[in-house]
Amino acid sequence: MAMISILLAASPTPPCTPSSNHPVSLHWDDRAQIFSPDCRTTLNVQPSGDEGAQVSLEVRGHTSLLFRVDRDAILHWGPDNQSLLVEDAQYSNHYRLLLFDPLSPLISPTTSLRLDMLLRNKVHTALTKDDNIAYYFPRFVAWPNPADLIVYVGLSTTRGANGPFTEHCFGYQVDPETLRVVNTLTADELKKRYSASCQTAP
Repeated sequence: MAMISILLAASPTPPCTPSSNHPVSLHWDDRAQIFSPDCRTTLNVQPSGDEGAQVSLEVRGHTSLLFRVDRDAILHWGPDNQSLLVEDAQYSNHYRLLLFDPLSPLISPTTSLRLDMLLRNKVHTALTKDDNIAYYFPRFVAWPNPADLIVYVGLSTTRGANGPFTEHCFGYQVDPETLRVVNTLTADELKKRYSASCQTAP
């Protein structure tokens, strides 16, 4: 697995080349150095055997564990370059979102999951008690300004053990600072405004 540490520095070394680093796709066995768009934050990815990907943040010599990646992840920098949204492909049929806003050693793994829990509660409210979630994919759509994060949750549900499958697509406009859903978006609105289509199956 990969060991990922995030270093905050005013002038990263070697010289920063961020143009190809947004968004960032990571695999558990990658070895890489990745910069934020403003070159102030450096991500170092180091394979570390079979212990899982330990994602740590280091600031002025202090290191804090952010989260763990077991398979794959996609990192999206916020428009202020100091925030980070992680699409964590935790399982092949079940993803989660982690939000670090701002990216700080004070953000615990539990705190980073508050957005994910908010969306899960919204989804469960929209479903019926007979719906069983088979596939669950929360994904990034857009982050045009610091107070305007667009995500969707695509999923497939069954009723009973053998289906049939029903696909669902829920879009959300979220204020990352307050963790408040400002607006909901239909599948048609997601496609029209952001050219985004919900993933509902692996």
